[in-house]
Amino acid sequence: MNAFETLIKIGTVEQGKGSASITVKVNQQYLNDAQNLHGGFIASILDSVSGYAGMSILPPGYQLIALQLSINFIRVISKGQIP
Repeated sequence: MNAFETLIKIGTVEQGKGSASITVKVNQQYLNDAQNLHGGFIASILDSVSGYAGMSILPPGYQLIALQLSINFIRVISKGQIP
């Protein structure tokens, strides 16, 4: 886990071959004025979990970065835990 993921308090990280999942407790500090999870926070979580999935299939010595990230939101998240 990197410093940013520690800052936003990512919980459990599970990796499979080409897949990953994380848990995050939705705290008040991550909510926007409408009391919904901030879209930028969601994008950060998506970027992190995508990286874990990608790293699970890389050969030793290789690294990866996201070149593009796009999200279409279909509902709000207002409290609780994200898996």
